[in-house]
Formats: sequence, structure tokens, C-alpha cells
Amino acid sequence: MNTTIKQLALLGLILLNSCSKKESPAPVVTPPVVVVPPVTTIIKAFMPDGWKALETFPAGVRSGGVSFTIADKIYYGLGYSSSIGKESVSNDFYEFDPATNKWKALASFPGIARANAVAFVVNTKAYVGLGTNYDRNSLSDLYDDFYEYDTTTDKWTQKSTFPGLKRDQPAYFTIGDKGYFGTGNINPFQAINTNEFWQYDTKNDKWKQMADFIGVARCRAFAFSVAGIGYLGGGENDSGGSQRDFYEYNPDKNIWTKKADTKDYFSRATGFSSIEFGFVAGGIANNKLYQYVPSTDKWNSLTDIAAADDTKTGRFYPAGIFYKSKAYIGLGSIDVVRSNLSDFYEFTIK
Repeated sequence: MNTTIKQLALLGLILLNSCSKKESPAPVVTPPVVVVPPVTTIIKAFMPDGWKALETFPAGVRSGGVSFTIADKIYYGLGYSSSIGKESVSNDFYEFDPATNKWKALASFPGIARANAVAFVVNTKAYVGLGTNYDRNSLSDLYDDFYEYDTTTDKWTQKSTFPGLKRDQPAYFTIGDKGYFGTGNINPFQAINTNEFWQYDTKNDKWKQMADFIGVARCRAFAFSVAGIGYLGGGENDSGGSQRDFYEYNPDKNIWTKKADTKDYFSRATGFSSIEFGFVAGGIANNKLYQYVPSTDKWNSLTDIAAADDTKTGRFYPAGIFYKSKAYIGLGSIDVVRSNLSDFYEFTIK
């Protein structure tokens, strides 16, 4: 009996286990973690022969400011710090000392913050004004006020208001004790340019309209003066097309003369000069520095412009200055939406 009971109990346990037994789940296979090394993009400075990187502009990125030299110092101020528009324009001013490679903040420009202003230099004084905030809300976004800056006292004084049509992105240069400027966009809503040209007499604080520029009306042109003669070229016409034509202005005769076309199309470039030569640098899709020789009416390509990395191929609205056989070029923007820059360089001209 006991044996029978044990056998039945064992049989029931077996049946119970067989009815309640569940299939084991399939094992979870975890794929091995594959570590993909990051792609390293090597960015290096683009520094052609003859170039030297200098201290960057201390107020951050900037384009469309004014730049000039007085005595042994370089000056830069105003301009756009970011995207186009009223919220990004500046009124600060800085001095750069080539001997120490240092920037120093100066008294701010007293007018409304702006970009694309004009600047004339006579002795130890600069004359700065006009320009725009490029907000494109109304004609009030263009300015006609004008100021004198004395480098010996670091003080600004308001001068006579410009009496002509307000305008954006004109070209300008200094001859003797007079400033000259003209061309430019006279309507912030449309591409309506002018070929008017004006003289500012720094001694008498007077404006005078001169002979119209003889080329097609334009804005965003470059200009400089050499040995008492003014030069203007490049820019964009009413249709937005870039120009290569180039002209000479004789202030004594108040006449314009056509000269040799530039080798490239130049728009939104910078023009500056030495005692003997003119220079133009940068612009839309242009990363070169050119030299103009007035005595032969010839253009020479000198060098590519240095950049913070080797992907830069152009520089809009850069700063450009000549001082003691060297060109100083930098800041500006690398595209139309204002990827502005703060780098600054020195190039030795042989």
C-alpha cells in the first residue's frame, strides 16, 4: 500500500510539473557597441608669404566699419557686429598700435550707431559721418550728420550736415584738406543708385557738389587717392551686377577720366593707398590684394589675403589701411548673411 501511494504521488508530481512548465524565453542578444571615432576636421590658418597675424579686434566680429591711419596709429570703428539690421550696428571706436600689436578703446562716435559711413583724414583729424543702419524700414535709416574726431584730444565735434541726398554705401577719398565722396544707394527699399559726387572742405566746414561721376550709377564701389588724384571703380549697378570699370578724378579740373578696368569684379571691397600706389582688397568671392600703378595705368595681383582658416575665399567690407610699406587688412564678412570676422593681419609689400 505504501509503495502504491508513493508511486501515485510521484506520478502526480510529474504530471503537475509537466502542465505548469513554461517555455524559457529566447535569450536577448545585445549587439556589441561599436565605437566610431569622431571625424577630425583640420582647420588651419591660411597665411600666404608676407602675411603676419595680429591681435584680433577686441570688440568682437565686425564688418562695414570705417578704417584709416593718422600719424603712427590705425583707427577702426562703427559697422555691423552681427546680421544686417538696426540691432547690430555699433558706434564704438578703437585705435591699433602697429608697434605694440595692441588695440585700445577710444571715445565712442557721438551719432546714432551705423555702418557704411564715410571717413576723411586731414592731419591729426578724421571726419566721419553719413551711413545707414540698413534696417530698411524707412528713409530715416539713412543718415546725413557729420563729425570731426581729434586724435590728440580723443574728442568728437559735430560739423555741418550733408545737404545732398542721403545714401548708403558710397565711395570716398581725401585729397589735401578736402574730402570727396559720391555714388551710393539713395533708396533703402530699392536698388536706386546715384552718380552724384560731393566735396567737403574741412577748413571751412562746407559741402559743395562737384561733377557727376561719369560711370554708370552704382553703390558698394571702392575708392582711394594717390598724389592728389582720386580713383573710383567697381561696385554694383542698379541691377546688382558687379563692375570692373575704373575712373580717375582730377580735383583741380573737376573732371573724370576712364582708366584701365580692374582684373576682377569688385563689389563691397576696400580701397586704400600709399604715396605711389592704390590698393583694393576683398569683396564678393574675392580673396586677393591688388595694386594699381597710376604712372602706367596697370593693375598687379600681389597676394591672396590671409585668413583665420583655409576655407575662407572672400571678405566683404573689410578694413584696409596702408602704413609704412605694409598693408593692414582684416575684419569684414565671408557671406551676405554676415558671418562677420574679427581677425586682423599685416602684409609686407615688397
